[in-house]
Amino acid sequence: MRPNRDALVTALLAGLLSFVAFNLQAGWVYALVALLAALLAAGALTAAAASRGISVSRVMPNEICEGDRIAVTLELRTHRWPRVFVEVHDAVPGLERVGMFVPVLLPGRPRLLTYQTTALRRGEHRGGAVTFRSQGLAGLFRASRSVDAQISLTIFPRYRMLKDFPLPGHDRVAPEIALARSRSGTEFHGVREHREGDGLRRVHWRSTAKRGQLIVREFEDGATGTVALLLDSRITGTDDAGFEDLIRAAASVAYYLTRSGASVRIIAAQPDGVMDVDGGWRDAAHALARMSASDLPPAFSVRSADLAPHCGIVLFTSDATAAAAVSGRGHPVIAVHSLAGLVGG
Repeated sequence: MRPNRDALVTALLAGLLSFVAFNLQAGWVYALVALLAALLAAGALTAAAASRGISVSRVMPNEICEGDRIAVTLELRTHRWPRVFVEVHDAVPGLERVGMFVPVLLPGRPRLLTYQTTALRRGEHRGGAVTFRSQGLAGLFRASRSVDAQISLTIFPRYRMLKDFPLPGHDRVAPEIALARSRSGTEFHGVREHREGDGLRRVHWRSTAKRGQLIVREFEDGATGTVALLLDSRITGTDDAGFEDLIRAAASVAYYLTRSGASVRIIAAQPDGVMDVDGGWRDAAHALARMSASDLPPAFSVRSADLAPHCGIVLFTSDATAAAAVSGRGHPVIAVHSLAGLVGG
């Protein structure tokens, strides 16, 4: 708890009046000193009490996309005595911070506060403290206390809805055509997670029971196959915005490919090793959400040799010379240097 300028002026005035009262022996001056002292004490006690003894719970989505507007609801409770003039500040990692004002909070009567906020930063976030601040009834002191309201929040990177994208080593294929082809194959290729448009006759029930989610058979004729998305996670200088731009470009391509019937393999060097994730859109979105920059050598120098022959590669890099290192390994490669270039192309 900290006194503000008014509290310091009040304390100084009380001290001066005490000196006057001692010298003049005037009772009315002593009464005025006592009044100022009581005002200071009441301000300190009400400020401290208002910020304590409050419990909080938070209700919000646990998966959202970067840039989305979402609703967050806080439920405040107090069990002993009323709290008055409380400022509530919610700081959820990755979200825009919001402050609200509660004039009074009564015991046994929960108060619901709902606000709109924006997802600012992709990532897998944990924690999130709610801070209560109050200046009490007199406004002479400022007290604050933080309460943990733990959350688990995944913010996926923002992505664009691409109308078309050239598959490496293939002609341009419209999503509806590729999806139709993926239903008409004859030679069994493998299994993958269920996507919108897959019929129930394609469900592989044994794999579905094992994994706890719908798994379907995939056939060689129509399967667009797996496309490797290689991300150069190095940051040149302080160009963090450029790295985030590449993440969004990769999310845009991954969404397009998975909606077209393909699966994607995300490969990137990370501080704790090489990230290598194979699957559908949800797997790709989670991988891109938790991806971080790394000063390690690009992962494609390590993993591209592990790719199946003729596997198409989409390389996301700000290094104009990086594509040559990958294409020299015999894989068809498309290089993407920015989201703006991807959308423009």
